[in-house]
Amino acid sequence: MVATSADGKYELGLGMRFQFLSIVEQLPDADPRQTFQVRRARVGSTGHLVSPDFKYRLELAVGPREVNTRDGVPQTSPLLDVVVDWQRLRDLNVRVGQYKVPFDRQRIIPFFKLQFIDRALTDTEFSFDRDVGADLHSSDLFGLGLLRYNLGVFSGDGRNSFELGDLGLTYVARLELLPFGLFDDYSEGDFARGGLRASVGAAYLRIEGAPTERGILGSRPADGGTTDLQVATVDLLLQVHGWSILSAVFLRSGSRNTGPLVDATGAPRLGADGQPLAVAPTRDGSGLLVQGGYLLPFFPLELAARYAVVDGSTTRGRDGLVRAEEFAGAINYYFAQHQLKLQANHARIAQNGDYTGALARTLVQLQAAF
Repeated sequence: MVATSADGKYELGLGMRFQFLSIVEQLPDADPRQTFQVRRARVGSTGHLVSPDFKYRLELAVGPREVNTRDGVPQTSPLLDVVVDWQRLRDLNVRVGQYKVPFDRQRIIPFFKLQFIDRALTDTEFSFDRDVGADLHSSDLFGLGLLRYNLGVFSGDGRNSFELGDLGLTYVARLELLPFGLFDDYSEGDFARGGLRASVGAAYLRIEGAPTERGILGSRPADGGTTDLQVATVDLLLQVHGWSILSAVFLRSGSRNTGPLVDATGAPRLGADGQPLAVAPTRDGSGLLVQGGYLLPFFPLELAARYAVVDGSTTRGRDGLVRAEEFAGAINYYFAQHQLKLQANHARIAQNGDYTGALARTLVQLQAAF
């Protein structure tokens, strides 16, 4: 629903998105576990202010999982995205607010345009999700219909941060090449069924004084310190005649800013296991994602498969990233493309090559967006 002022200076658009999800998980020799939940429930508004050059986006996440509900009480703000984007200049747009750090492709793709119900294992490990900051960007650099870029600076504290902290920031640069021309390369699955389209992206991110082991997501190191991280990724999206391929590689290295290992008396601080705290390891390592799908002709059914792996580097002998692999398949029925679809996924996730002990996950989800 969109409303525009008579002079065209103001525009207000409203939308809602819902996902209803069933999960069944089982480890070998263990009883299965299941849940049925409202995975996401979001309301939002997009439009422009004062002129079409000043665009805005506001999105609230109100699902129980999204606000981290505990004992019926939300633990975080429902504010997800709040952005003002000045798009007067084709080659130099300016965006400010809280939104996804423009780093890896699969995280930037909106959740309701995914081929699988969940993003890949690699995204969980290497993604940076939302932060507060600003970036310069262009969706058609030099008007060639070939290039896009982002250059950004973010707080490094993650979504809904507001407390005073150190001066560590996050810096990110991303460049994309679309050799056959511009297309909607932030939607998984090939609904256009046209000729070959391709998008190649490369990004580099540095975060200083990261509060958690993965940057702004994950757990805090046991020693209470911070981590300086460098992460790089290269990704590729291909679409042609109903076929789609998404692949990505990731590399990460870091150095620790160790927290206090002794108390005020000089005695060693003890961990949860009663042993003296040691310097927490970094999660140096790499990741690989390969995902593909085919949308059947004359019938809105899609089949897809995925392989993803993350693996820790052992070159320095102190890394904390455990090898994990994901093997997954999906079947999707599109009532109205991504606006209304039914999805079913099955995945097996193995650690350290233990395939007989792999976790089996089956997910079924109904999505509606308007």
